[in-house]
Amino acid sequence: MTAERLKPVHVDEFATDLRAVCGRFQVSPPRRKHHIDSQLSVRSSAGFDVVSVSQNAQRIDRTQRDIRRIPGDHFFLIIQQ
Repeated sequence: MTAERLKPVHVDEFATDLRAVCGRFQVSPPRRKHHIDSQLSVRSSAGFDVVSVSQNAQRIDRTQRDIRRIPGDHFFLIIQQ
């Protein structure tokens, strides 16, 4: 995987973009900041949509409530570098 250029995005905008491709998540920005340095891209590979998310959020969580509120088939294989 190549290094991607991160850009500052307001935490609400990042959460909206993430929700559009991955479902509902709770995003916590780095302490004392209202933006996240991020890069989010989507591509297709072997019949699957592959989402690459680079970010410096303090935390990203998906609760049971988040899963119930947004029905859909979001399956994940997460590889963290």
